[in-house]
Amino acid sequence: MSSSKKKCIVTIYFKSTVVAFSVDDKRYPDRAIPFRDCYNKPENCSDFLKELSARIPINVIEAIVFVTDRFPAIPLKKLQLFHEQLRDFCKNHEIFCHFPNQETAFINGLIMNAKPNVEEYGCVAIMLAAPGIIVCHILIRVGKYFKLIEVDRFEVRDLVKNKRDLMERFDVEFVITCNMATHSDPRIFSGQIDFSDLIKNVYSDVN
Repeated sequence: MSSSKKKCIVTIYFKSTVVAFSVDDKRYPDRAIPFRDCYNKPENCSDFLKELSARIPINVIEAIVFVTDRFPAIPLKKLQLFHEQLRDFCKNHEIFCHFPNQETAFINGLIMNAKPNVEEYGCVAIMLAAPGIIVCHILIRVGKYFKLIEVDRFEVRDLVKNKRDLMERFDVEFVITCNMATHSDPRIFSGQIDFSDLIKNVYSDVN
């Protein structure tokens, strides 16, 4: 099949014990499978790729985004070897591949889910609510893409002041809120207050 007929973009998340697949095509539901240790046992990589091929037809994949969880115990050389095997697989099948860091992948996922409708050079503010702290990412639309232009951190009590400063500096047309308690280790955020609703109230005049 020619590359012009390839339409699917596959995102693969490598966790400590599982591999999660996400495809931007409803014909292929999201899945999670046990993760075979491809870092310390490179021979397992071929089995993993065979399993990927069995779940999603390779000839419909245009690009694969590989997101690796933080594995501090894995030596860099082993991680690089694993990535080389994945790159070779993609190259042999004429598939574009990308290895973003976790933050980039997370922000991209929020943008893809929200599908913000903003004008050219309009901005999107992504507010990540953590206990007592809000992390704000500002992205500007350039053509079909969004470019990260600033990251700011401030205390929840400064939310109103921060909004005033933010709206003066950027043309914010869309706000995305995310409660980090639902995307992080629940032991860390257990019993903490979710400030997502507070952010929505303060930015109620923005989409």
